[in-house]
Amino acid sequence: MIIRGPEQPDQPAIAQLFAELLAEGNQNILPPYVVSQRDPSLLIQTLYTSMQSNNDLHRFGFTRGQAVVYGFLSSWGDTLQAPQLSLAVRPSFRHRGFARSMASQLHDLARIRGATSVRVEIPRENNYAIALCRSFSYQISRTTKTHLHGSLELPNARDVPGRWVA
Repeated sequence: MIIRGPEQPDQPAIAQLFAELLAEGNQNILPPYVVSQRDPSLLIQTLYTSMQSNNDLHRFGFTRGQAVVYGFLSSWGDTLQAPQLSLAVRPSFRHRGFARSMASQLHDLARIRGATSVRVEIPRENNYAIALCRSFSYQISRTTKTHLHGSLELPNARDVPGRWVA
């Protein structure tokens, strides 16, 4: 899998990924400006504009020409030290390690950009997300009847040898 930011030629693959995620009821993890985007031809432009404003950091995992995982760090401008991480894996590609790879890269990107921690909000019934967060040593606590909150302290970028991030 190749993980990188969106590019114009990726439009059909990304539109298909989002269509499948929305059909599965995953709109709660997508940014509102993505969910509300009615014109698929403007999707890449919308994501690119958001990336340029430093509000969100979007990454996609591609394999065999398909976008299979979407990850982002949101509200970067508001919470520079602790952005919120969200992930969504295409339903037919789940349970193959794509979420772990994306989470690792987003942790690295957050650390490189100066974040001291990353936070997540997880639906209580999403046992796979809970297990993934625990495997990274997130501190998880209950926030509401329906969601858990997780927080992961990130090591200083100078303290992590040999990591390269695209």
